[in-house]
Amino acid sequence: MKLRTTLTAFWMTLFLFVSCDIRDPNYKPFGLEVTRDPDGEIVFIVPKKGKIMLSRIVVSDLEDYKHPEIMWDVSNSSREWKTRFRYGEKNISKDVGIGTPPKKLIKGHRYYFYASGNFIRGDEEEIEFVY
Repeated sequence: MKLRTTLTAFWMTLFLFVSCDIRDPNYKPFGLEVTRDPDGEIVFIVPKKGKIMLSRIVVSDLEDYKHPEIMWDVSNSSREWKTRFRYGEKNISKDVGIGTPPKKLIKGHRYYFYASGNFIRGDEEEIEFVY
């Protein structure tokens, strides 16, 4: 009886950590970067790491903490995407859907750039930047 209980506990623990893919809270699946090109426009860098799928990109205004305004929302269902793209660019990959068209960014405002992949695996990352 003890052996059966021990084996059940072992398999449940193994299932929890392996199948649910619990990982380091500092895990960054994409390694996001926000820079400026020589013209002064915002450039987002979303590197490809392994077989991660990019499913959503969001840029939100952080000035109002309780009600952050979505400035740009793009949904994607592809494993292939451009690794460098400008704010508002439409051709990030071949399967792109624009949720919220790009709104004008205000200088001096704080924004965050959020990218998510496989939601179940926890492939999501965000980075703050000032325009």
